[in-house]
Amino acid sequence: MNKGIIIALIVAASLILVGGILFAAAVLLNGAGLGNAELKTNTHNVSESVQSILLDTDTANVSILPALDGEVRVVCVEEDRAKHAVDVENGVLSIRVQNEKQWYDYIGFHFASPSVTVYLPSGEYGALTAKVSTGKVQIAKAFTFARMDLTASTGDVTVEASCKEDLNVKLSTGAVLLRNVSAERISLKASTGNMTLEGVRCAKAIDTEVSTGKTRMSDVRCESLTSRGSTGDVELQDVIVQTELFVKRSTGDIRFEACDTDRVELHTTTGDIEGTFLSPKSFRAHSDTGRVDVPNGMDGSKGAVDTDTGRIRIEILS
Repeated sequence: MNKGIIIALIVAASLILVGGILFAAAVLLNGAGLGNAELKTNTHNVSESVQSILLDTDTANVSILPALDGEVRVVCVEEDRAKHAVDVENGVLSIRVQNEKQWYDYIGFHFASPSVTVYLPSGEYGALTAKVSTGKVQIAKAFTFARMDLTASTGDVTVEASCKEDLNVKLSTGAVLLRNVSAERISLKASTGNMTLEGVRCAKAIDTEVSTGKTRMSDVRCESLTSRGSTGDVELQDVIVQTELFVKRSTGDIRFEACDTDRVELHTTTGDIEGTFLSPKSFRAHSDTGRVDVPNGMDGSKGAVDTDTGRIRIEILS
């Protein structure tokens, strides 16, 4: 072997060894547990009146649940270096993580997840704002909020509570589930993840946007519905829209069953468009490479349907 290569390998091995020694020394000097940080349960009993909730945490699962005893309390399962401060000011219940963790605290295996559980009496509240870096968010059905703003980098969001005004969910990676929810306006945005809406009632607009992921809706009523995405199928069942239904995908099928609207636009570049509407429509349909089968010569609301690669098949049930 070339002498220069041998010297280079010896130097590289020495650097790796020295790095390992320095890392071990830093861990020992700072008392890091390398993923073995103990989780402790801290309960905060809240005596003040709570109208709104502001929650900001790092890595923790978040749940808003009904208090069976009617008392407000916050239960935090947390690390000593990432405790949550809980206080009430002007009716706002504030829960904020005090993250004092060092870089080595994030190394290793973590078999349990921190969590923040807020117990509230069932009823109506003001705004709910929750920001989570990594973790699941669950909002139980026992509540009605004036509005909800839920943000997470990585984690699933499940909402069963209703809103008087806007319900906004924004994720980087994670699934969104809305079940038996009512709101004035709904906005759902995610980079990667599935979106599911079941039994949703929206007085005005529903707007969903996802880069990669499936979108499923069933038993949905709203004034207008817009669903945009890059890659992923769209499935609609018993979705009734008063004014306009707009769906656009780059890659993905669009399928619908027993749906209806006054105006409809369905667009996909690569994928099939198939389904049934309840009322007659006058369709303008086009596919570059697939079969087109839509009702012709019917009076009714207008519809535009097109795909570059895929078939189009639409039937009217009434």
